[in-house]
Amino acid sequence: MEMESPVRFWTHALEGLVVVMPEASGVPFWVWAWAGGTLRDAAPMVLVTVGPSLRDGRVALIALHPEVAVLDGPAIEVDEEFGRLAAWLEANRDAIAGHWYQLDPAGPGHLLSRIRPMRRAALLRAGSAYADA
Repeated sequence: MEMESPVRFWTHALEGLVVVMPEASGVPFWVWAWAGGTLRDAAPMVLVTVGPSLRDGRVALIALHPEVAVLDGPAIEVDEEFGRLAAWLEANRDAIAGHWYQLDPAGPGHLLSRIRPMRRAALLRAGSAYADA
């Protein structure tokens, strides 16, 4: 009987992976953006975790176009902070999409320089719009 490996290996599809930590975004999630590489036909996506690791398997795949939507993973949209996350993703959509499509030759560091944290008051207002949906 073959045992499953305790280590999960990520394929080359995640090349150019950049994590935006809560301290940089202002939302209580780790947002993992990557250069889409050969996924040119796919709309920009991010991975979102509630902790600093992709290894535990609790990873939500979120599309940014045509609207912010959870495609796979845990039901992160039921988290009370999801509205704040969605508002932040919308506000930073251009920077994340630029990294996805590899529009910037400077690489991952450029993404982090373009990411803007949102003020807590603005996020709270935006979050209430999602609570009504």
